[in-house]
Amino acid sequence: MKKYLVLASALLFLAACGGNTASDDSSSSQESSNIVSSSTSKVKESSKQSESTKQSTSSSTTTNSQEATGDNELQQAYPNEQTPAVSSVGNAQAISIAAREVNNTLTISYYNTESKLPLNDPQLENQTPVAQFQRITYDSPEEARDAVAPSFDGGGQAIDLGYNITGYQQSGAGSSYLSWQEGNWNLTVQAININGEDPVPLAQEIVEYLETAFLPIPKDAGQISLSVTGGGFESNVVAWQVNNTAYKTMHTDALSSLQMAVSMKK
Repeated sequence: MKKYLVLASALLFLAACGGNTASDDSSSSQESSNIVSSSTSKVKESSKQSESTKQSTSSSTTTNSQEATGDNELQQAYPNEQTPAVSSVGNAQAISIAAREVNNTLTISYYNTESKLPLNDPQLENQTPVAQFQRITYDSPEEARDAVAPSFDGGGQAIDLGYNITGYQQSGAGSSYLSWQEGNWNLTVQAININGEDPVPLAQEIVEYLETAFLPIPKDAGQISLSVTGGGFESNVVAWQVNNTAYKTMHTDALSSLQMAVSMKK
């Protein structure tokens, strides 16, 4: 009888051990499943982040490419030319460019468009430029100086323009002209009398701007002719001479014409 009791106890002990082992195996399997699930989730999340980064980078690259289209083409077409920064003309993403060189004259025209077009796009042919740059090479420095046509008249009423600069204002042919000099530069602001325009505020704005912004240095002559009214791009001209070459920046806006020239300072 004792033998039977010992045998039954042994069998009960083995059964209990087997149950615990199965429970441990089940727990271990569950933990392993959780680890695999967590790892898979992290891999998926990493993949999503990588894809998002790729899309962001691709979008940024596309935008930069679109912004630089005309500029890069201009640099490739005229690698040895220094030209105004497109940002000085206006919103660089919406400025399109046409360029041509004929008889030693390089002309670059800038247009306001809904989006940037390729260089010399046919759509620009019937549009009016908002700005223009010219580089004209002459046979002699004298010819280049004559093309710049420097002019200054110190007569008329003295006007304090600030920063120890005095301008001289006089009237004629329905306009008022305010002129002054800065270095080798002669500057004139024109105002239309019939429109009640005053050249002084614009002249003072230009003087203040040029206190911190620096124009190219003319070899002999520099002439700036600006208009209060504005109008076509030829109403605001910044022209200067370097040896036998004359440069001109022109813009419908007076300050923008100056900014174009300032962007070319070496």
